[in-house]
Amino acid sequence: MNDYFYILNEDHSVEDVSLSKYLDWIHEGGHSQKIIKQFETRDYKISTVFLGINHSISSENPLIFETMIFGGYHDGECVRYKTWQEAVDGHYSCLKMLGEVEIIEPIHSRFEILDIRD
Repeated sequence: MNDYFYILNEDHSVEDVSLSKYLDWIHEGGHSQKIIKQFETRDYKISTVFLGINHSISSENPLIFETMIFGGYHDGECVRYKTWQEAVDGHYSCLKMLGEVEIIEPIHSRFEILDIRD
């Protein structure tokens, strides 16, 4: 297709589409699927989202998901990913870095987590 615009399917797979189809997806409510995970405290917020637009200089490895930290010492730090699973894993890695969760055991690149704030 064009290697710039992507839509997120219900099974979390992505599809390379034309600008027209991307805009149709947004207009039809696809944007409501863009937030993957969010975590917020009094001091900062971690947000992981589907971007829908390739933020890589390479079309072979499109970076279409992003985790960003707002506030605190790590304000503005951002990591981008190719897949939904990488984005979820990256979100929890940021939570771990900030001391919000403890990762118990990695399982095939997925993490079982324990919230230690309670």
